[in-house]
Amino acid sequence: MRLLRLRKTIVEINAVEAPFAKQRCNDMIGGNRLSDTNEFFITKKAIESLTEKLGLPDLDQYSQDWEYEIANSSRVNEFVSFYESADLNQSEKFALMSLIISSFDDAVTEGKIQDGIWEKIKGHLISDIDLHRKTILYWSLVEEEVDDCFSSTPFIREIILD
Repeated sequence: MRLLRLRKTIVEINAVEAPFAKQRCNDMIGGNRLSDTNEFFITKKAIESLTEKLGLPDLDQYSQDWEYEIANSSRVNEFVSFYESADLNQSEKFALMSLIISSFDDAVTEGKIQDGIWEKIKGHLISDIDLHRKTILYWSLVEEEVDDCFSSTPFIREIILD
């Protein structure tokens, strides 16, 4: 029920304020600094480290888009707890949050959202905004109608619209 209300609100906001959505996104999360030197990518070293620490499946030589291939909707809570408690470097935190969002997106699609998990994810995205700025922009799809977006897009847009 909450998701339906959230989606309706986002659609209404986009219909009324579509021309301003991208600018508002940029202003609210510091998008004017998107080309700064704090650009992060999922590295092979971070993937290898997280695979070992979290017991994730190994990818084969033809794998790409690690965070989508390894996403697991039933492990979102575990991944968030690990993000909170493990001693991670910036690369590992960036890669893990990408995996968390991809897994959360699967959970939303499957209707398996665990109580309170979005609030935890949102809190980490906001507290580490410089690290996760591009992740937020990617998943929020501010220029798209919510019907043409990821299942988790309405949640990610909360960060921009709050």
